[in-house]
Amino acid sequence: MRAIYTFSFSILLIINTLSVFAQNRNTFKPDLGIYSGLSIPIGDFKSTSLSNWEDHYGGAKTNGSFALKLRFPIKNRILGIVGLQRTWNAYDAKPITDALYTAFNSPFSVETDSWKSSILELGVGYSFAFEDNNLNEWEFAIEAGGLYNNLSTYSYRIYSPVGTNRYPLRQESVDDPGVGYFMGAGIRYTIANFVGIRLTTDYITSAHNVSNVERRYNGGDLLEVGYKQKVEAIVVQLGLVIILN
Repeated sequence: MRAIYTFSFSILLIINTLSVFAQNRNTFKPDLGIYSGLSIPIGDFKSTSLSNWEDHYGGAKTNGSFALKLRFPIKNRILGIVGLQRTWNAYDAKPITDALYTAFNSPFSVETDSWKSSILELGVGYSFAFEDNNLNEWEFAIEAGGLYNNLSTYSYRIYSPVGTNRYPLRQESVDDPGVGYFMGAGIRYTIANFVGIRLTTDYITSAHNVSNVERRYNGGDLLEVGYKQKVEAIVVQLGLVIILN
């Protein structure tokens, strides 16, 4: 929660500063951009707290993201946003291997897959345009809205280097839809009349009640498990945008 407050305060501070330098132009120039960057998990999504090897934890690690976003004018400086985003966060298996060693006094190895989010974003923003001392054109916007996240959960295969049972425990990945919201800010620099680069930082979150996760013991015995998971991340991206004058 502290990260959200800090993030919001930073945006408000930037808005207050830019409002002094903003041009009189009160219309937003739309753009279409391709972005890539980092997905940095926070909160419960990043947590590696585990009291029992059979329990669930987020365990998400920092990985990549990719997005396609269209921003279009609604009225004056108010803009609309439609975005498609893909993020992936590797699963940290160390807590479960440590818990297994504690429980069975035997070393285990783990093969894992990542958390993957496929996100549709719909939102609005408020834009400030300004020029620097060399008359280069910049545009800053604050943005927020709702999102739909089709989450692919992590999977793992845990095996012991001793004995004949290579995979004593497997957990499969499932897809789980969830809704949430995003808020953030971005700054665009115009390279030429129709081309620019844009740096964005967004906070994204969605809630999921994951069910019907197949967990197999001893290579065959099946148990279906479920858990609640909040996806929460700071997404930092750099994009190439086409400015649609």
